[in-house]
Amino acid sequence: FWEAKHSVSPSSLHDAMTKKLSAIRSVLEDDEVTISHSGGHYKLNVGNREGDRIKFGLFGKELLSPSNAIGQLRSMAASYAMTSYVDAALEAAKNGYVEVEVQYIQKHLHDLKEQLVQNSDFEFVVRIER
Repeated sequence: FWEAKHSVSPSSLHDAMTKKLSAIRSVLEDDEVTISHSGGHYKLNVGNREGDRIKFGLFGKELLSPSNAIGQLRSMAASYAMTSYVDAALEAAKNGYVEVEVQYIQKHLHDLKEQLVQNSDFEFVVRIER
């Protein structure tokens, strides 16, 4: 499975690791899945894939610049804090901003890395061609 992106960014990597890999796994493990294409319905028969690694890749024309990637990581951390912690949301409503410490961003990146390790039945590839 490949997904095309113009720019590969922390957000696209996060989305692939936290949502798409588990969705693909669910589809492949469901014996009743059918695919609809051009008015027809086709049964997806992948057979016994035990031990097989599934390749999931992101293909892009460029990597997001480091300065924009850092900004995106900050934004993702702030968004996660606001939706996960009531105190952070209340502070943001009171002050008009939310503070996220660097250690929190580092922990979030570490958690993403752990999720990638847990998805060891997938070969996760990022390919950039200019």
